Amino acid sequence: MNELLSRVLSCFPTIDSAGAQMLPAAGGFSGAGVWRVSASCGTYALRGWPPESLPEPRILGLHKLLRHIADSGFEHVAVPSQSSGGSTLVKVKGQFWQLEPWLPGAADFHSSPTKERLSNTMRALAGWHIAAAGFRPPNSATTWFTSASSERSPAIAERLQRTEAWLRGDLNAVDRLLSGQLTEFSRMAATIVTNARLALPAVRRELAALTDVRVPLQPCLRDVWHDHILFEGDRVTGIIDPSACRTENVATDLARLLGSLVADDVQQRRFALDCYTKLRPMTPEEQRLVTVLDRSAVVLGPLTWLRRKYLVPVSFNEGAVLLRLKQQCDRLLVLTQSLPTS
Repeated sequence: MNELLSRVLSCFPTIDSAGAQMLPAAGGFSGAGVWRVSASCGTYALRGWPPESLPEPRILGLHKLLRHIADSGFEHVAVPSQSSGGSTLVKVKGQFWQLEPWLPGAADFHSSPTKERLSNTMRALAGWHIAAAGFRPPNSATTWFTSASSERSPAIAERLQRTEAWLRGDLNAVDRLLSGQLTEFSRMAATIVTNARLALPAVRRELAALTDVRVPLQPCLRDVWHDHILFEGDRVTGIIDPSACRTENVATDLARLLGSLVADDVQQRRFALDCYTKLRPMTPEEQRLVTVLDRSAVVLGPLTWLRRKYLVPVSFNEGAVLLRLKQQCDRLLVLTQSLPTS
């Protein structure tokens, strides 16, 4: 592995690969490999995309978006570096790699969930959105990063389709596969299936009611949550891992981030949205979208991991996912108790 990493680093002229020190960084759930690279010229993150990951034009389009956001004056993004070949993406042994500055700070909001931190987080997200809205993607990336003044939210149609699939038979399929299993993961999965069976019909109705609602679309992060917001003290220092970025409405990011930071705390959610809208106003339709997308995510989020475990198996860190599922189950229970089930 060290030989491979050194070979990748040698593609980037800003770093002396011979004198660089590389340490594996704590990874997320996407399957990407990340190493912290310490060199005389600074500290960097070296990211290896999973072999069967996003298409190259989408990754390069994302890199151009990040450059645009930084050039717009937003400081808390890591812009990938150019290689000696002029691209921000290099391919070594069949895998794509990128190098970017290592952003300082720690994702520790839950250890100190102050109002100032929450306010700064929402202002940072609004700043990201405002900058991203002005991006004009290259022709090769218009499929993923276009803006539109009034369109249907792709998330609504996608989540409605996933909800229908679970109700048509996927829940029963997982239930059958769980029969007789006594592991901690299977017990958690059984709890999720039971509560999802109660909540999904109401979620389906809420999603269906928004199918034809039109909202502004622009590049959005789509997977911005607690672990992707870095702090030094109360100051936001980075918004990291934008790999899921694609055209959407900002409500998708707000629902995802608020759900992970403040869960179902009504007062904190209202405060956070007020902080956001002072910079980036929202329409009533967008605010409604935040609520519906959050509720659907409470059910579909944990079910995604059950699909990956039992229906379309993929490898993942089961221990880390189990910890996350425990947190998600708390919100799923609250949703099950609050939504009509018929």
